Amino acid sequence: MKKPAFSIVIMVKNLNVCKAFYRDILELGDPVLDSTFMVEFKIGDSFSLILEKSFQENVSLFSAVGRTSWLFSGGNAEKIREKMHICGYPVPSLSCTDKAGKAFCRFTDPDGNPLYVSCQKDEDF
Repeated sequence: MKKPAFSIVIMVKNLNVCKAFYRDILELGDPVLDSTFMVEFKIGDSFSLILEKSFQENVSLFSAVGRTSWLFSGGNAEKIREKMHICGYPVPSLSCTDKAGKAFCRFTDPDGNPLYVSCQKDEDF
């Protein structure tokens, strides 16, 4: 398997809960690496998303100053909201921000890490 050229590492408190969120809600599929301290999802040929378990008690203080945000351009914001509701996650309001001609909806994973999903211009938000 070819190694991705680019990866983002996100620190999480509960690796199993976050793994299920990214696998099932964002539909990233099964991880290519799945251990008790790290999970890696391959996205396309040149990118991977890595979830790393934090062994510090307060992850939010540890990572709050440069907390990583990322854009998931392959998602459907309304579908993600529906899946979050069905699975019992808090559902954010569906309001998209338009920046430089592109619309993005902000979500958070179960640990509060922000992610953005690109919105189709023809979707009614």
